[in-house]
Amino acid sequence: MKKSLLLTSVLAAGLLITSCSSETVTEPDMANLESANTLSFTLRMPGGEKVSYTRADDNMIHDASEYSINNLALYEYRIEGENETLVRVIKSNGKGKNVLDLTDKNSDNSYNISITVPSEYIGKEFRYRFVANESVADPEVDSPFSDFLVTKVTRELLDGNSADALSSNGIVMSGVAKNGSTDVITIAEETKCTVEMVRIVSRIDIKYETPNLRLTSVSLRNAPKSGYIFAQEALPTIESGDCLTLLPRTDLTFPDFIKDMEAEEGENKTEKVELEKVFYLYERANSETASAMVHIEYEVDYNNKVDDEGNRVYYHGSIDVPFAKADGSFVDAIRNHRYTIVLGNGKEPVAGEIKFNIIVNDWIDVAIDDEFTSDDPEVTSGEENN
Repeated sequence: MKKSLLLTSVLAAGLLITSCSSETVTEPDMANLESANTLSFTLRMPGGEKVSYTRADDNMIHDASEYSINNLALYEYRIEGENETLVRVIKSNGKGKNVLDLTDKNSDNSYNISITVPSEYIGKEFRYRFVANESVADPEVDSPFSDFLVTKVTRELLDGNSADALSSNGIVMSGVAKNGSTDVITIAEETKCTVEMVRIVSRIDIKYETPNLRLTSVSLRNAPKSGYIFAQEALPTIESGDCLTLLPRTDLTFPDFIKDMEAEEGENKTEKVELEKVFYLYERANSETASAMVHIEYEVDYNNKVDDEGNRVYYHGSIDVPFAKADGSFVDAIRNHRYTIVLGNGKEPVAGEIKFNIIVNDWIDVAIDDEFTSDDPEVTSGEENN
Protein backbone atom coordinates (compact mmCIF):
# COMPACT_ATOMS: atom_id res chain seq x y z
CA MET A 1 0.00 0.00 0.00
CA LYS A 2 1.34 3.35 -1.02
CA LYS A 3 0.56 6.16 1.39
CA SER A 4 1.45 9.80 1.81
CA LEU A 5 -0.03 12.84 3.51
CA LEU A 6 -1.44 15.60 1.33
CA LEU A 7 -3.44 18.76 1.46
CA THR A 8 -6.31 18.80 -1.05
CA SER A 9 -9.70 20.16 -2.01
CA VAL A 10 -12.88 18.89 -3.66
CA LEU A 11 -14.22 19.72 -7.12
CA ALA A 12 -17.39 19.18 -9.22
CA ALA A 13 -18.05 17.38 -12.56
CA GLY A 14 -20.48 15.70 -15.04
CA LEU A 15 -20.79 13.18 -17.84
CA LEU A 16 -22.25 12.46 -21.26
CA ILE A 17 -21.94 9.46 -23.54
CA THR A 18 -20.54 10.97 -26.71
CA SER A 19 -19.61 8.13 -29.01
CA CYS A 20 -21.08 4.89 -30.21
CA SER A 21 -19.64 1.41 -30.17
CA SER A 22 -19.01 -0.90 -33.08
CA GLU A 23 -20.40 -4.42 -32.91
CA THR A 24 -18.07 -5.54 -35.70
CA VAL A 25 -15.73 -8.30 -34.56
CA THR A 26 -12.97 -10.01 -36.47
CA GLU A 27 -11.40 -13.41 -36.26
CA PRO A 28 -8.40 -15.24 -37.71
CA ASP A 29 -8.68 -18.35 -39.84
CA MET A 30 -10.37 -20.85 -37.53
CA ALA A 31 -11.10 -23.47 -40.19
CA ASN A 32 -9.03 -26.19 -38.56
CA LEU A 33 -10.92 -26.21 -35.24
CA GLU A 34 -9.85 -29.79 -34.43
CA SER A 35 -6.29 -28.59 -33.92
CA ALA A 36 -7.24 -25.36 -32.10
CA ASN A 37 -6.00 -24.66 -28.57
CA THR A 38 -7.46 -23.00 -25.49
CA LEU A 39 -6.08 -19.82 -23.96
CA SER A 40 -7.36 -19.15 -20.43
CA PHE A 41 -7.53 -15.93 -18.42
CA THR A 42 -8.32 -15.21 -14.79
CA LEU A 43 -9.63 -11.64 -14.52
CA ARG A 44 -9.14 -10.15 -11.08
CA MET A 45 -11.31 -7.21 -10.17
CA PRO A 46 -9.83 -4.19 -8.33
CA GLY A 47 -12.24 -4.77 -5.43
CA GLY A 48 -14.62 -7.38 -4.14
CA GLU A 49 -15.84 -9.44 -1.24
CA LYS A 50 -12.55 -10.46 0.37
CA VAL A 51 -10.79 -7.84 2.52
CA SER A 52 -12.99 -4.88 1.65
CA TYR A 53 -13.76 -3.27 4.98
CA THR A 54 -12.57 -0.14 6.76
CA ARG A 55 -11.22 -0.18 10.30
CA ALA A 56 -13.94 1.89 11.91
CA ASP A 57 -17.39 0.75 10.88
CA ASP A 58 -16.92 -2.20 8.56
CA ASN A 59 -18.04 -0.07 5.61
CA MET A 60 -17.25 -1.48 2.21
CA ILE A 61 -14.21 0.06 0.56
CA HIS A 62 -15.74 -1.09 -2.72
CA ASP A 63 -19.32 -1.76 -3.77
CA ALA A 64 -20.78 -3.45 -6.82
CA SER A 65 -20.80 -0.27 -8.91
CA GLU A 66 -17.03 -0.01 -8.39
CA TYR A 67 -15.97 -3.53 -9.33
CA SER A 68 -18.76 -5.04 -11.46
CA ILE A 69 -18.30 -5.85 -15.13
CA ASN A 70 -21.35 -5.11 -17.26
CA ASN A 71 -19.60 -5.65 -20.59
CA LEU A 72 -16.11 -6.74 -21.56
CA ALA A 73 -13.97 -6.59 -24.68
CA LEU A 74 -10.70 -8.41 -25.42
CA TYR A 75 -8.23 -7.00 -27.95
CA GLU A 76 -5.75 -9.50 -29.39
CA TYR A 77 -2.49 -7.99 -30.68
CA ARG A 78 0.16 -9.94 -32.60
CA ILE A 79 3.80 -9.06 -31.87
CA GLU A 80 6.24 -9.24 -34.76
CA GLY A 81 9.56 -7.61 -33.99
CA GLU A 82 8.85 -3.98 -33.09
CA ASN A 83 5.34 -4.12 -34.51
CA GLU A 84 2.20 -4.84 -32.50
CA THR A 85 -0.98 -4.99 -34.58
CA LEU A 86 -4.60 -5.89 -33.88
CA VAL A 87 -5.76 -9.35 -34.97
CA ARG A 88 -9.27 -9.61 -33.54
CA VAL A 89 -11.76 -8.27 -31.02
CA ILE A 90 -13.81 -10.59 -28.81
CA LYS A 91 -16.68 -9.24 -26.70
CA SER A 92 -19.10 -10.38 -24.03
CA ASN A 93 -21.89 -9.15 -26.33
CA GLY A 94 -20.19 -10.47 -29.47
CA LYS A 95 -21.47 -12.91 -32.06
CA GLY A 96 -20.52 -16.37 -33.31
CA LYS A 97 -17.22 -17.69 -32.00
CA ASN A 98 -16.18 -14.26 -30.75
CA VAL A 99 -18.04 -14.19 -27.43
CA LEU A 100 -16.54 -13.84 -23.97
CA ASP A 101 -18.44 -15.91 -21.42
CA LEU A 102 -18.73 -14.07 -18.08
CA THR A 103 -20.75 -16.76 -16.30
CA ASP A 104 -17.74 -18.47 -14.67
CA LYS A 105 -17.43 -16.11 -11.70
CA ASN A 106 -15.55 -16.91 -8.49
CA SER A 107 -16.46 -15.97 -4.92
CA ASP A 108 -13.88 -13.17 -4.91
CA ASN A 109 -15.50 -11.60 -8.01
CA SER A 110 -12.77 -12.81 -10.35
CA TYR A 111 -13.73 -14.37 -13.66
CA ASN A 112 -12.42 -17.42 -15.50
CA ILE A 113 -12.51 -16.83 -19.25
CA SER A 114 -11.25 -18.97 -22.13
CA ILE A 115 -10.90 -18.31 -25.84
CA THR A 116 -9.94 -20.55 -28.74
CA VAL A 117 -6.75 -19.86 -30.66
CA PRO A 118 -5.77 -21.66 -33.88
CA SER A 119 -2.87 -24.09 -33.88
CA GLU A 120 -0.89 -21.69 -36.07
CA TYR A 121 -0.51 -19.46 -32.99
CA ILE A 122 1.73 -21.97 -31.23
CA GLY A 123 5.12 -20.43 -30.47
CA LYS A 124 4.07 -16.96 -31.57
CA GLU A 125 3.86 -13.87 -29.36
CA PHE A 126 0.74 -11.85 -28.55
CA ARG A 127 -0.57 -9.28 -26.10
CA TYR A 128 -4.12 -9.45 -24.79
CA ARG A 129 -5.76 -6.28 -23.49
CA PHE A 130 -9.14 -6.07 -21.79
CA VAL A 131 -11.56 -3.14 -21.47
CA ALA A 132 -14.64 -3.28 -19.22
CA ASN A 133 -17.77 -1.11 -19.06
CA GLU A 134 -16.91 0.90 -22.17
CA SER A 135 -18.57 1.12 -25.58
CA VAL A 136 -15.72 2.64 -27.57
CA ALA A 137 -15.63 1.93 -31.30
CA ASP A 138 -13.30 -0.93 -32.22
CA PRO A 139 -9.93 -0.07 -33.76
CA GLU A 140 -9.31 -1.36 -37.27
CA VAL A 141 -7.77 -4.78 -37.85
CA ASP A 142 -3.98 -4.56 -38.44
CA SER A 143 -3.86 -1.14 -36.77
CA PRO A 144 -1.00 -0.62 -34.28
CA PHE A 145 -1.70 -0.49 -30.56
CA SER A 146 -0.22 3.02 -30.50
CA ASP A 147 -3.46 4.16 -32.19
CA PHE A 148 -5.68 2.56 -29.55
CA LEU A 149 -3.43 3.70 -26.69
CA VAL A 150 -4.50 7.34 -27.09
CA THR A 151 -8.23 6.56 -27.30
CA LYS A 152 -10.43 8.36 -24.78
CA VAL A 153 -13.51 6.98 -23.07
CA THR A 154 -16.95 7.72 -24.50
CA ARG A 155 -18.12 9.19 -21.18
CA GLU A 156 -17.49 12.92 -21.42
CA LEU A 157 -18.55 14.97 -18.41
CA LEU A 158 -20.64 18.11 -18.55
CA ASP A 159 -21.02 20.92 -16.02
CA GLY A 160 -23.68 19.99 -13.50
CA ASN A 161 -23.09 16.24 -13.72
CA SER A 162 -22.66 14.31 -10.50
CA ALA A 163 -20.03 11.70 -9.69
CA ASP A 164 -22.64 9.03 -10.48
CA ALA A 165 -21.94 9.73 -14.16
CA LEU A 166 -18.67 7.82 -13.83
CA SER A 167 -20.07 4.83 -11.93
CA SER A 168 -23.76 4.34 -12.75
CA ASN A 169 -23.06 1.90 -15.61
CA GLY A 170 -19.95 0.46 -14.01
CA ILE A 171 -16.61 2.23 -13.73
CA VAL A 172 -14.46 1.85 -16.84
CA MET A 173 -11.54 -0.51 -16.30
CA SER A 174 -8.66 -1.80 -18.42
CA GLY A 175 -6.05 -4.48 -17.98
CA VAL A 176 -3.40 -6.49 -19.78
CA ALA A 177 -2.92 -10.26 -19.56
CA LYS A 178 0.28 -11.60 -18.03
CA ASN A 179 1.89 -15.00 -17.95
CA GLY A 180 3.97 -14.80 -14.80
CA SER A 181 5.59 -11.37 -14.83
CA THR A 182 5.50 -10.76 -18.59
CA ASP A 183 2.68 -9.36 -20.73
CA VAL A 184 4.18 -10.95 -23.86
CA ILE A 185 2.17 -14.15 -24.19
CA THR A 186 3.91 -16.95 -26.08
CA ILE A 187 1.16 -19.36 -27.08
CA ALA A 188 1.51 -23.00 -26.03
CA GLU A 189 -1.01 -25.84 -26.06
CA GLU A 190 -2.65 -24.68 -22.82
CA THR A 191 -1.56 -21.21 -21.79
CA LYS A 192 -3.00 -19.61 -18.64
CA CYS A 193 -2.85 -15.90 -17.90
CA THR A 194 -3.94 -13.48 -15.20
CA VAL A 195 -5.38 -10.02 -15.77
CA GLU A 196 -5.41 -7.32 -13.09
CA MET A 197 -8.25 -4.96 -14.01
CA VAL A 198 -7.60 -1.32 -13.08
CA ARG A 199 -10.21 1.42 -12.70
CA ILE A 200 -9.33 4.42 -14.84
CA VAL A 201 -10.63 6.92 -12.24
CA SER A 202 -9.61 7.86 -8.70
CA ARG A 203 -11.97 8.30 -5.75
CA ILE A 204 -12.30 11.04 -3.13
CA ASP A 205 -13.67 10.44 0.39
CA ILE A 206 -14.14 12.90 3.28
CA LYS A 207 -13.84 12.05 7.00
CA TYR A 208 -14.06 13.98 10.25
CA GLU A 209 -14.93 13.53 13.92
CA THR A 210 -15.23 17.14 15.04
CA PRO A 211 -18.40 17.62 17.13
CA ASN A 212 -19.25 21.23 16.24
CA LEU A 213 -18.72 20.90 12.48
CA ARG A 214 -21.34 20.43 9.77
CA LEU A 215 -20.66 20.33 6.04
CA THR A 216 -23.26 22.04 3.90
CA SER A 217 -21.95 21.44 0.36
CA VAL A 218 -18.95 20.14 -1.59
CA SER A 219 -17.88 20.34 -5.21
CA LEU A 220 -14.91 19.19 -7.28
CA ARG A 221 -13.40 21.99 -9.34
CA ASN A 222 -11.09 21.68 -12.33
CA ALA A 223 -12.13 18.07 -12.94
CA PRO A 224 -11.18 16.71 -16.40
CA LYS A 225 -14.07 16.25 -18.78
CA SER A 226 -12.70 13.00 -20.13
CA GLY A 227 -10.01 10.38 -19.62
CA TYR A 228 -7.98 7.74 -21.42
CA ILE A 229 -8.86 4.06 -21.43
CA PHE A 230 -5.22 3.05 -20.98
CA ALA A 231 -2.61 4.69 -18.78
CA GLN A 232 -0.46 7.17 -20.71
CA GLU A 233 3.31 7.53 -20.51
CA ALA A 234 2.74 10.95 -18.92
CA LEU A 235 -0.36 12.12 -17.08
CA PRO A 236 -2.42 14.57 -19.11
CA THR A 237 -2.07 18.26 -18.30
CA ILE A 238 -5.59 19.66 -18.37
CA GLU A 239 -6.23 23.03 -19.95
CA SER A 240 -8.90 25.25 -18.39
CA GLY A 241 -11.26 24.63 -21.30
CA ASP A 242 -11.06 20.87 -20.80
CA CYS A 243 -12.16 20.81 -17.16
CA LEU A 244 -15.31 21.61 -15.22
CA THR A 245 -17.02 21.48 -11.83
CA LEU A 246 -18.33 18.09 -10.70
CA LEU A 247 -21.06 17.62 -8.12
CA PRO A 248 -20.98 14.84 -5.51
CA ARG A 249 -22.94 11.64 -5.94
CA THR A 250 -26.67 12.31 -5.88
CA ASP A 251 -27.48 10.27 -2.77
CA LEU A 252 -24.81 11.93 -0.60
CA THR A 253 -26.25 13.32 2.65
CA PHE A 254 -24.50 15.51 5.19
CA PRO A 255 -25.15 14.58 8.84
CA ASP A 256 -26.07 17.23 11.38
CA PHE A 257 -23.58 18.28 14.04
CA ILE A 258 -22.24 15.08 15.54
CA LYS A 259 -22.54 14.54 19.28
CA ASP A 260 -19.86 13.67 21.81
CA MET A 261 -19.81 10.01 22.72
CA GLU A 262 -19.51 8.94 26.33
CA ALA A 263 -15.99 9.68 27.55
CA GLU A 264 -13.75 6.77 28.47
CA GLU A 265 -10.91 7.11 30.99
CA GLY A 266 -11.07 10.89 30.91
CA GLU A 267 -10.76 11.21 27.12
CA ASN A 268 -13.33 12.97 24.97
CA LYS A 269 -14.64 10.83 22.15
CA THR A 270 -16.83 11.80 19.24
CA GLU A 271 -18.62 9.95 16.51
CA LYS A 272 -16.86 9.72 13.20
CA VAL A 273 -18.38 10.93 9.93
CA GLU A 274 -17.21 9.05 6.86
CA LEU A 275 -18.49 10.35 3.53
CA GLU A 276 -17.40 7.71 1.04
CA LYS A 277 -17.43 7.83 -2.76
CA VAL A 278 -18.03 11.59 -2.72
CA PHE A 279 -16.34 12.03 -6.12
CA TYR A 280 -14.70 10.07 -8.90
CA LEU A 281 -12.02 11.81 -10.94
CA TYR A 282 -10.35 11.18 -14.28
CA GLU A 283 -6.55 11.25 -14.19
CA ARG A 284 -4.76 14.56 -14.39
CA ALA A 285 -1.44 16.18 -13.57
CA ASN A 286 -1.61 18.86 -10.86
CA SER A 287 0.65 21.86 -10.40
CA GLU A 288 0.68 25.25 -8.71
CA THR A 289 -0.83 26.87 -11.80
CA ALA A 290 -3.35 24.12 -12.61
CA SER A 291 -4.77 21.74 -10.02
CA ALA A 292 -7.98 19.94 -9.25
CA MET A 293 -9.38 21.04 -5.90
CA VAL A 294 -12.20 20.24 -3.53
CA HIS A 295 -14.37 23.17 -2.46
CA ILE A 296 -16.05 22.65 0.92
CA GLU A 297 -18.72 24.84 2.51
CA TYR A 298 -19.29 24.31 6.22
CA GLU A 299 -20.77 25.65 9.47
CA VAL A 300 -19.27 25.71 12.96
CA ASP A 301 -21.48 25.76 16.07
CA TYR A 302 -19.98 28.18 18.63
CA ASN A 303 -20.74 26.08 21.73
CA ASN A 304 -24.49 26.67 21.51
CA LYS A 305 -24.07 30.46 21.62
CA VAL A 306 -27.08 32.59 20.73
CA ASP A 307 -27.42 36.20 19.64
CA ASP A 308 -29.46 38.94 21.38
CA GLU A 309 -32.62 37.63 19.74
CA GLY A 310 -32.02 34.07 20.88
CA ASN A 311 -30.93 32.71 17.49
CA ARG A 312 -28.15 30.13 17.38
CA VAL A 313 -24.83 31.62 16.22
CA TYR A 314 -22.90 29.78 13.52
CA TYR A 315 -19.63 30.52 11.79
CA HIS A 316 -20.00 30.01 8.04
CA GLY A 317 -16.80 29.21 6.19
CA SER A 318 -15.34 27.55 3.10
CA ILE A 319 -12.03 26.01 2.08
CA ASP A 320 -10.42 25.02 -1.22
CA VAL A 321 -8.19 21.97 -0.93
CA PRO A 322 -5.74 21.51 -3.83
CA PHE A 323 -3.77 18.34 -4.56
CA ALA A 324 -0.70 19.64 -2.73
CA LYS A 325 1.48 18.50 0.17
CA ALA A 326 2.31 20.63 3.19
CA ASP A 327 5.70 21.42 1.64
CA GLY A 328 3.96 22.94 -1.39
CA SER A 329 4.70 20.13 -3.84
CA PHE A 330 1.72 18.94 -5.85
CA VAL A 331 0.43 15.40 -6.22
CA ASP A 332 -1.24 14.06 -9.35
CA ALA A 333 -4.67 12.46 -9.49
CA ILE A 334 -3.84 8.88 -10.49
CA ARG A 335 -6.20 6.13 -11.63
CA ASN A 336 -7.28 3.57 -9.06
CA HIS A 337 -6.17 5.66 -6.04
CA ARG A 338 -8.27 6.93 -3.13
CA TYR A 339 -7.81 10.44 -1.76
CA THR A 340 -9.27 10.87 1.73
CA ILE A 341 -9.73 14.38 3.11
CA VAL A 342 -9.54 14.44 6.91
CA LEU A 343 -11.11 17.52 8.53
CA GLY A 344 -10.10 18.67 12.02
CA ASN A 345 -7.89 16.73 14.41
CA GLY A 346 -10.53 14.57 16.05
CA LYS A 347 -9.94 15.95 19.53
CA GLU A 348 -10.92 19.61 19.61
CA PRO A 349 -13.93 21.47 18.26
CA VAL A 350 -13.30 23.72 15.30
CA ALA A 351 -12.73 27.35 16.33
CA GLY A 352 -13.43 29.21 13.10
CA GLU A 353 -11.25 28.11 10.21
CA ILE A 354 -11.00 24.39 9.75
CA LYS A 355 -7.80 22.34 9.60
CA PHE A 356 -7.39 19.49 7.16
CA ASN A 357 -5.03 16.98 5.60
CA ILE A 358 -5.31 14.26 2.98
CA ILE A 359 -4.31 10.62 2.99
CA VAL A 360 -3.57 8.85 -0.29
CA ASN A 361 -3.99 5.09 -0.66
CA ASP A 362 -3.98 2.64 -3.51
CA TRP A 363 -7.63 1.77 -4.17
CA ILE A 364 -7.26 -1.94 -3.49
CA ASP A 365 -8.52 -4.54 -1.04
CA VAL A 366 -6.84 -3.12 2.05
CA ALA A 367 -8.18 -1.45 5.16
CA ILE A 368 -7.44 2.14 6.11
CA ASP A 369 -5.99 1.86 9.60
CA ASP A 370 -4.98 5.50 10.07
CA GLU A 371 -6.31 7.12 13.22
CA PHE A 372 -7.46 10.71 13.28
CA THR A 373 -4.64 12.43 15.13
CA SER A 374 -3.44 15.89 16.02
CA ASP A 375 0.13 14.70 15.44
CA ASP A 376 -0.34 14.74 11.65
CA PRO A 377 0.74 17.87 9.75
CA GLU A 378 -2.15 20.32 9.59
CA VAL A 379 -2.68 23.64 7.88
CA THR A 380 -5.62 26.01 8.28
CA SER A 381 -7.28 27.44 5.23
CA GLY A 382 -6.40 30.93 6.41
CA GLU A 383 -2.67 30.16 6.68
CA GLU A 384 -2.06 28.35 3.44
CA ASN A 385 -5.03 28.32 1.13
CA ASN A 386 -6.58 31.77 0.93
